[in-house]
Amino acid sequence: MKDSGKTMSRAPASPAVLIKAQAFSTVAAHAAGPVILGGGEPERIEVEDTAGAVVEFANGAIGTLESSGVATGHKNQHTWEINGSQGSLAWDLEDPNHLWVYSEAALPAEVRGFAGVSVTTGAHPLQTVYLPPGHNAGWEYGHVHALHHFLDCVANDKPVAPLAATFEDGYRVQVIMDAIARSSRTGRRISLSY
Repeated sequence: MKDSGKTMSRAPASPAVLIKAQAFSTVAAHAAGPVILGGGEPERIEVEDTAGAVVEFANGAIGTLESSGVATGHKNQHTWEINGSQGSLAWDLEDPNHLWVYSEAALPAEVRGFAGVSVTTGAHPLQTVYLPPGHNAGWEYGHVHALHHFLDCVANDKPVAPLAATFEDGYRVQVIMDAIARSSRTGRRISLSY
């Protein structure tokens, strides 16, 4: 794999995540023109508004992480996608009621494609607070369900995982974000182990 002219060799499988990142410093542009602050004069504002990282997991799987604060056409798109050799999963915050599933084994090749699976059925573990099955939930309902789950766990001395993030999960995210920033600054691969 090549990046910035430096060759990256395959590392031993012991680290949980290997990260090679690049943050792109660009000029943030307002849709109506230059940003005007205070004195009324247009000012250039330079920020790292787009970033990308390549991650390699201990089992050899490769992943990419991308982020942009100025990607046009998106209202509140926070997505994830997992692609494998036999299937894929995708989710988008702008359509929070569906998990998009693709399976090589599900249908004949002529009719294969992603299928939207509703996550608003009564069988979903967090669809029990106040919406009847089949009613679409929005962003705000997710917060209500998360708070209900958290309070239920506190009141009944139950673990929040796996239906919610733990403090350990938050810590690990911060470690990964720091490693991405260090990789971008140094141009080097960063190894993480948990």
